[in-house]
Amino acid sequence: MRCGAPSRGLSRLHWALVAKVRVGLLGICGSQGSRSGAKGQRRDRGMASVEVALALPVVVTLLAVCVGAVSLGVDRVRCVDAARLAARALARGDDSGTALALARTAAPPGAAVAVSSSADRVTVTVTSVRSVGWLGRFEVAGSATGQREASGAADP
Repeated sequence: MRCGAPSRGLSRLHWALVAKVRVGLLGICGSQGSRSGAKGQRRDRGMASVEVALALPVVVTLLAVCVGAVSLGVDRVRCVDAARLAARALARGDDSGTALALARTAAPPGAAVAVSSSADRVTVTVTSVRSVGWLGRFEVAGSATGQREASGAADP
């Protein structure tokens, strides 16, 4: 049976496609097809290198975008954690200097911490600006609100 010949149960189109793949891509069917022989092999020589050279910048760009997105996500989580720490400390009744120090140690480097409060609530917002290479500068922020604890309650 010759390479790519139709057999029982499969359509001629299927076997034509199989033969074309074998001849064009794998070259295992001998001298059949238009791309076989010495001329066809010389013409296809180096195609894999060209394809890799064309695909490599796309892969590198995609990798840079993914790494930038992950770093922004990490900064967002750090901002939320820092805001939570400070809001919890202020809700417990700690002084604002201690709460801000907690927030600054947990926040990304260079982050800004803002505190706003009302009679029974305290809100802390931590904002950080991150430069992600040639993609630009992005601002990430995290906020947390805590209810102030009663200051004169006796512990049971």
